[in-house]
Amino acid sequence: MDLPVAAFYLLVVAAAAWDLGSNRIPDPLSLGVALLGVASGGSIAGSLACGLAVLAAGLLAASRRWLGAGDAKLIAAVACWTGFDLLLPFLAATSLAGALIALPLAAAGRGAMPFAPAVAIGAGAVLVLSDLGP
Repeated sequence: MDLPVAAFYLLVVAAAAWDLGSNRIPDPLSLGVALLGVASGGSIAGSLACGLAVLAAGLLAASRRWLGAGDAKLIAAVACWTGFDLLLPFLAATSLAGALIALPLAAAGRGAMPFAPAVAIGAGAVLVLSDLGP
């Protein structure tokens, strides 16, 4: 695994850990993920376009309280890394991980759930299943 990939995933895991502990994701972590994604992606314009499109959709979802704004920013930051080519597998893996995390929490009566761990699992799945990873 090269240094940019390791740094990317370290930041995503740090965001997940932070979210678990405080239900917040610091903006500098998401910004670091986005910058690594743009710098390491095949096309700067493509990475930015993907990230901005996902950010717009995520902030709309956050305005409706479907997810938190920090979650939306982290998902958009990872989208800068995946680009449009790997966006759907990333979102699918993240959604599946989120559902698997949410089910036991809902059964236990917990309403809110930190979503960054699901984002980290989705990003990890895409890294492992693509040429971006080890």
